[in-house]
Amino acid sequence: MEDLKCTKENVNNCAFSSWYSTFKSHTIRSLIIPLASEDVDYLRADGLVMPEGCDAPVYAGEDRSDDDSDNEKWEHDESYDTAAAPKLPNLVNNIKRSISSLGGEVFPKCSWSAPRDAQWMSFNGTLRCQTAYDVFLLLKTSDFVTHDLTQPYKDCSDSDDVDEVAGSYELVLRKWRTVIPGMEFRCFVKSHTLVGACQRDASAFYEHLREQHKTKDSSDGDYPAFVEHLRGDLTSEIQQFFQQNISGKFPDPDYVVDIYRRAENTFWVIDFNPFSPTTDSLLFTWDELARLKPCDDDDDNDDDSSSELVNPDDEPPAAAEAAPTASSSSPFEFRINSSQGLQPSPFLSNRLPKDIIDLSSGEDINKFVDLFETSNLGGSHGEG
Repeated sequence: MEDLKCTKENVNNCAFSSWYSTFKSHTIRSLIIPLASEDVDYLRADGLVMPEGCDAPVYAGEDRSDDDSDNEKWEHDESYDTAAAPKLPNLVNNIKRSISSLGGEVFPKCSWSAPRDAQWMSFNGTLRCQTAYDVFLLLKTSDFVTHDLTQPYKDCSDSDDVDEVAGSYELVLRKWRTVIPGMEFRCFVKSHTLVGACQRDASAFYEHLREQHKTKDSSDGDYPAFVEHLRGDLTSEIQQFFQQNISGKFPDPDYVVDIYRRAENTFWVIDFNPFSPTTDSLLFTWDELARLKPCDDDDDNDDDSSSELVNPDDEPPAAAEAAPTASSSSPFEFRINSSQGLQPSPFLSNRLPKDIIDLSSGEDINKFVDLFETSNLGGSHGEG
């Protein structure tokens, strides 16, 4: 496989503020809040203490009476030490004003990543935020955001320090939009040419992706008819949007772009990522993506492997092993998840302590040995 390592410039080009002004008319309205050094220090620090001015919201149907009585007990317990709330008035006020300006509901992201791995922590189980408290809760509990703040260039070919940090950071608040699951797609671009795309939520099966594009005379098992119609509908819409609104406007020749289909022939640009294994390849493998080639009208290619329905747990299709080239009838390789079985959440591991993950994966067996020896020593002392 060719070397697909990205550079720091590639990463910086994918920062939200680097591309937002270029694609502002084709994306969700957003406000960018530059983060001061004390803001970044707070977000990097361990612990979950809210800044001053971020009182926990009370949502409809929530009873706080028991909490109030508990708080009174703690307040009278002199042995209980409470951490001082950090003072970040500028950031807190900017967040409050931005939420109001964007209609009262937003979803946050850092320079590169949204805290999607932490949405289970929120009251509503989504990234929808109505208060500064909601925003800080997601940012402070997200491994994705922590990576942005501590190791953004970890896998870059021109960075010798895995802990090298960016020169500046930003908090992005985007106007909340209710989206249809299964209508967001990840597009892979090589040499300014779209070579592959797949559904963004690779762990789920979406019936509407099949039903919406079936031909009238096709049955559930008639995959060829479905595939041909899908190629003529969704793939042509994605290709047209890419050619008209993205191609040639992003500075790198190779990149990954996520788009959302709002309606027929109407899309939003959601995000950009480096064309590198640091980005999740979803229903592809990076070996396959490295071999995919832009369509060439002069090529005589009878291998029509585009729009193949695949299962993320399956082996890559045989055609992919033969360096597939997108055919003229279908200009890029397009995939959706055809498996109706249950798939685990891709963020399941983010809900567990890191020590447990390290032990289960065998990455930190020394911790297990130390724990075992400590337990034995404790048992010996007890017997004595």
